[in-house]
Amino acid sequence: MSVVKRSSSAPGSMPIDKKIQQNPGPYVGYIKNSADVLRMGRLDVWIPSLHGPYDESSLANSSQTITVRYCSPFAGQTPLSETGSNNPQFSNSQKSYGFWMVPPDIDTAVLVIFANGSRNEGFWIGCVPEPYMNHMVPGKASSSDYVGSDEQIDKYDSQLGLTHTPVTEGNRKALKSSGAPLIQNSNYTDDNAIKTRPVHVPEAESLIKQGLEKDPVRGYTSSSARRETPSQVFGFSTPGPIDFDGQQTSPKESINRHGIIYSGGGPNPGGTASKVAHSRLGGHTFVMDDGTPAKKVNNTITQPITNELIRLKTRSGAQLLLHNSENLLYITNNDGTTWIEFTGDGKIDIYAKDSVSIHTENDFNLRAERDINLESGRNINLKSTGQNTVGNLVNSDDTFTTGRIHLDASSNIEMIAGSNINQKAGVDYKLYAGSNGKVEVGTNIDFYAGTDFLANTGNEIHMNTAGKVSAGHVPSSVVQQLTTFKNAGVNQTNSIMKRVPTKEPYAEHENIRQEKTTPQMTDNLRIDEREIT
Repeated sequence: MSVVKRSSSAPGSMPIDKKIQQNPGPYVGYIKNSADVLRMGRLDVWIPSLHGPYDESSLANSSQTITVRYCSPFAGQTPLSETGSNNPQFSNSQKSYGFWMVPPDIDTAVLVIFANGSRNEGFWIGCVPEPYMNHMVPGKASSSDYVGSDEQIDKYDSQLGLTHTPVTEGNRKALKSSGAPLIQNSNYTDDNAIKTRPVHVPEAESLIKQGLEKDPVRGYTSSSARRETPSQVFGFSTPGPIDFDGQQTSPKESINRHGIIYSGGGPNPGGTASKVAHSRLGGHTFVMDDGTPAKKVNNTITQPITNELIRLKTRSGAQLLLHNSENLLYITNNDGTTWIEFTGDGKIDIYAKDSVSIHTENDFNLRAERDINLESGRNINLKSTGQNTVGNLVNSDDTFTTGRIHLDASSNIEMIAGSNINQKAGVDYKLYAGSNGKVEVGTNIDFYAGTDFLANTGNEIHMNTAGKVSAGHVPSSVVQQLTTFKNAGVNQTNSIMKRVPTKEPYAEHENIRQEKTTPQMTDNLRIDEREIT
């Protein structure tokens, strides 16, 4: 890679140093090199007012640039003057802080100033977006008008039936080559400039993997700088990694060095740059959306605010969503295999494809003012190890040892087993009933004692088959089955759970089926009343 050469003057003009002294700026410059050996965010820029007309396709532009420093809106470090030279430890070292953003890509326009009229004190103080290139900022917004390859359209449109999908910026070169004019907007309400945009495939596939591709709240978004004017959307998005399957060019002197495709041994000695990739996969986003503006006619709200939210999202889809207009907080991982939602009516829904593990080194307290429902697709296991013998006993006789399981019901304790009920005691087995004790089996009852079998009653004991014990004394219906429910997206239809969160798409998010998720409905809704959609 050759070193970028910097000229001291533009052809046919006075020396650049003289121009800068007379006019320190600001100037519009174009980035020709964003890599900085000092790693301080410096850029090599071509400034048309100093170097002559700019042509992004010309290699000559790479030989005449000025290096300008990064000017952060906020940055700092603790004083060097207070740092000792003989103590290289944390407490005696400088600490830095501030606002840092990845330098823009090649050919991006930046605003440049020169402090004290010196070309050696140039700073880039801001970026100038190209016309109409702000649809993906800051939320990688979706559109109902999208294009793509035949395979993509068949998948997103025909197979999945998507009404909206994330899109990238429009291809202005393709529009120009097709002869289609770049439409200028003529009013404040309609955005007709570059209306059709290509599918943002990585973002779309991420939503599909999560099951959120049809969800306008947790999935696709309208948070774009182009949604309305003046814009109600604030935030920023990172460029994302280089897309090595995107546009590629032959090596130039000034390139995005993250996109170099090496041959002949890679970037080690002996490797040479064969091509350069400039496309991006899209990055992380932080969006603060004040929502689509409300409409009020004759003191009546005819259109409420929607999409009022704060969203922090990674490139692969993990997100923290604080949605104001839908009154919920939602967290999910990249694959949608775990999610949690806090709803406006006070519900917490949790889904995990694998296990949920909770450990506390003190007490775990669980209380519900209504029911506690536990259901397992396989087994329910309870065990008290009794390993902690030093803690104070609570709700227990101080003569009891730790390790017990205590069930206390103010009314009945009922058990039903489709097969056997087995009980075993390592020492004593005691049963007590304040009134009658009744046992009935369909065939035999076997009693066995290793030593004595004792029976004590104040009256008669009948052991014969023709005695006073009548058949059917304990009816088989003495314990009733629990009420069961249907849950959309769950294979088991006879669940005692009234709502079972599933992998997205989850049909019973509160904002989707609010009429089915009120406390009254979830308390009383029976299996024959449950509507499945």
